[in-house]
Amino acid sequence: MGAAPDYEREGDDPEWERPPERIDESGCPCGYIYSAFVLSLLRYRRQMDNAGNRIDHHRYTRCDDDLVIEALRAMELEEAAADSDRHKIMTGGG
Repeated sequence: MGAAPDYEREGDDPEWERPPERIDESGCPCGYIYSAFVLSLLRYRRQMDNAGNRIDHHRYTRCDDDLVIEALRAMELEEAAADSDRHKIMTGGG
């Protein structure tokens, strides 16, 4: 979890394999993924069909909380970017 080991520090730093993040200061690098807020958004999440379009979800449609809507849009953008990256890797395309 976290950043990959920095091989430039190998030999100079006895803890070169540890990620550079200060976990004691900022928490686990992926901890936000499992936060109560993010998990609460999943009930509103719209699934993607095979063409990449979002399937309407009644809770999302009825939601009038701007924070939830903005967070869901950000989540969907991240999912779309990850899906695009995955597609590029699998097809060898650029």
